[in-house]
Amino acid sequence: MVKKLNNNSLDLNDGCILSEVLHKAIDDSLSYLNDIDNKNVFHPLRSKDYTRFEEDLPWDSLPLQDSYEFFNRFILERHSPMNLHPGFYGWAMGGGNPVGILGGMLENMLNANVIGGMQISCLVEEQVLRWAKQLFCLPEIYTGLITGGCSEANLIALTVARNSKMPGDIPRKGLYDQPRSIFYASEQTHVSIHKALNILGVGDDNIRSIPVNEKYEIIPYELEKAIIEDLKLNYCPTGIIANCGSINTGAIDDISALSQIAKEYNIWLHVDGAFGVFAMLTDSYHYCLESLSLADSISFDFHKWMNMPYSSGCVLIKDRKTHYEAFQANGGYIEHSEPWFSDYGIALSRRFSALSIWLCLKTYGVRQIIDCVNKNIEQAKYLYQKMKNQTDWEMIMEPTLNVVCMRYVYGSDQTIMNEINKSIVSEINMKGRSFVTTTNINDCIYIRVCIINHRTTEQHINLLIQDLIEVGVKKRQHTINNNIIK
Repeated sequence: MVKKLNNNSLDLNDGCILSEVLHKAIDDSLSYLNDIDNKNVFHPLRSKDYTRFEEDLPWDSLPLQDSYEFFNRFILERHSPMNLHPGFYGWAMGGGNPVGILGGMLENMLNANVIGGMQISCLVEEQVLRWAKQLFCLPEIYTGLITGGCSEANLIALTVARNSKMPGDIPRKGLYDQPRSIFYASEQTHVSIHKALNILGVGDDNIRSIPVNEKYEIIPYELEKAIIEDLKLNYCPTGIIANCGSINTGAIDDISALSQIAKEYNIWLHVDGAFGVFAMLTDSYHYCLESLSLADSISFDFHKWMNMPYSSGCVLIKDRKTHYEAFQANGGYIEHSEPWFSDYGIALSRRFSALSIWLCLKTYGVRQIIDCVNKNIEQAKYLYQKMKNQTDWEMIMEPTLNVVCMRYVYGSDQTIMNEINKSIVSEINMKGRSFVTTTNINDCIYIRVCIINHRTTEQHINLLIQDLIEVGVKKRQHTINNNIIK
């Protein structure tokens, strides 16, 4: 006798329950967002927060209403708004947007694996990639992918760079008997570049850190000098990484000058445009746009200055053939005659991240988004102007884009000053009205403010200025009272 098969599924028996919970979730989410300005940017976790997430793996089912209630009480209510909040200025984290909520829900409902083939989801991603090329005035020859972020995008681009400029057939024969591959990057290059090159087997010793000028832009003369020295040693200069909005200061390297050096020495030019590339769409920086097409590859994040949902990055590569050969693999279970998205990147399982980007671009249009980018640039200039005249405050430079770096200066002991600036950041963050971070430039700790949220207004900047001044005065008095600085 043939055993009767089990017909169980994970679909809910009562569809009304899902509808009820979804409606409540939407209402609660909108209420949370609408009240975001009244919440603290950050609040520390309590001991009972940790305890609640120490329960054992659940084996038995729980009503959806109960699972959602747990989320509502112990995740949503205890979640620090952080980058959702208009007073968040840490790192370079976009604030998302309401349309992205709908995009995320639809993406998860469709649950598409955008690997390739004749799927409508692939047409959506292809359209988003065409829009990206149109956005930056790039020719159609660039291939591309929506990625999980700029770290993945950089890894893909630098893989193609290595394979393109190193001798031999690396996808088939690997790195055996290859000359020493050298990559060149600014002192201000993002850590994801180092991580990618370490994964590729290049190693930190083969990444040349090129000096920068007073605007923290890579110095072309120093770059060329380093390349010539490596050629004398019979090394293989492979790739140059240009910053288009460095993480520390927002510096934009001279892409045109670096492109000339790359062409002269047959080196790949990659532009890491994580967030700064979108400044090229504003009137103030539109002159930079023409040079972008000189790059062999470009990486950027939609989820940063475009304020799209996490995580949505992008990579665009000019050399279609080498891009395809770097990642193409045809197992017997996924044979296909036409190129798939999976032939141009690492993943075989790919989220439908393009849907949220597509929906946001369709709804807002580029102009409205770029207006917010321009607003943030003006807010950075405003903050700089207000703080540069304050007693005991030192500004590292006038902001190039949306990043302002400053430090409180009192006394001459650098170690003590570094600790004072760290403590200023900690106190401001604990107050809850603003959130800032530190960065280390030339062994000096600076307070770094990255204005990237579309919700930020002049009022929020003024609150930050007030906190900086008040906490700075408080720390100065503390050092005097405790004889920390003689």
